Amino acid sequence: MGKIIQDGIGHKPTFDRKTYTLSLQLNESLKERFHVVTFGAANKAGKIKRETRIFYISD
Repeated sequence: MGKIIQDGIGHKPTFDRKTYTLSLQLNESLKERFHVVTFGAANKAGKIKRETRIFYISD
């Protein structure tokens, strides 16, 4: 399974087994323009891989 950490807050995303994608719908609007998001997932052997990205949201 996977995990998404958005601005230091951990979330449990939805995992689509057909497409092997993680998705997350936030309930609150994002007030800042810059956000740090870490995506974490385990492979079949259980080894966890993480990737962190910084996003900028413009108007």
